[in-house]
Amino acid sequence: MTIHEHQNVTPAVGQAATDNSSRMLQGIGTGGVRRIDPRSRSPQLFTVEQAADRLNTTVRFVRRLIAERRIPFTKLGRHVRIDAADLDAFIAAGRVNVRPGA
Repeated sequence: MTIHEHQNVTPAVGQAATDNSSRMLQGIGTGGVRRIDPRSRSPQLFTVEQAADRLNTTVRFVRRLIAERRIPFTKLGRHVRIDAADLDAFIAAGRVNVRPGA
């Protein structure tokens, strides 16, 4: 392949990479990634430390939840963030109601 032929191929590959990046940023993918509607407001994302404060637990506990995939999280490069709605859902899922007559 000559240099000129390679230059003709590069834009198509670059466009495919751009399309893939756009799809990933929009949340279309595998691994439980949530689709984000660009018209909706941005989700409130917490750091691991903030999530631990909100749950009144240790950072180690939140990191274990993440490692065991017990709570949804978002990766922003090497940074991990947890959506406030996911924290609320985790709290609600752990709620134990009173038995009638107890």
